[in-house]
Amino acid sequence: MQMYNTIDFENHLCQGDIIVDLELKLIADFEPKEYFKGILILTYTCDLVPEQDPVEFINFCPIFSLDCMIKPMIDIYTEKFRTKKNPSKEINEVIKRKLNDICNYKRKNIFFLISDEVLDNEDCYANLEQIYSVGIDDVESLLNNRKASLQSPWIEKLGFKIGYCFNRIALPDTPLEHIENLFESKYLTLIQDKIEKEEF
Repeated sequence: MQMYNTIDFENHLCQGDIIVDLELKLIADFEPKEYFKGILILTYTCDLVPEQDPVEFINFCPIFSLDCMIKPMIDIYTEKFRTKKNPSKEINEVIKRKLNDICNYKRKNIFFLISDEVLDNEDCYANLEQIYSVGIDDVESLLNNRKASLQSPWIEKLGFKIGYCFNRIALPDTPLEHIENLFESKYLTLIQDKIEKEEF
């Protein structure tokens, strides 16, 4: 399965489009520049279809090479584990765990992008915590610099992650007293009965 489509694009901009080599005057001057690769379109495709009364602004986030995130982590954990008996083992394990979380989309605000020519053959990530917008009048510039589009199932995963970012609803915590009462009234006896039957 290919993550990217690099030919036969839609006539309009779509969520999951990757834009590179765009004039920076249209977008923020992202730092650190040496890791910046382009932008990922976040606005839902249905809101970008010209015939469907499109939105006034197009949301996007920056794409950085994975080195931008991992190299500082290596520095942090090298310092943290320097007094350990085998620091390299500790550092290796924690960085592997971090990579596993990123590459398997377990980080809530990070969208992993597999290495491809479009991204200079580097593994990258889109930072969903840094969301910006440009006016719909800039759509032609974006289309002219579109180099790839995410394909299924990655486009659906991106939509899910964006939905998580925007649709979180804060709810009050259930009081601890309620949880304790629920446990004691309903489950404590169940557990005790189970233990007695099993003859632990």
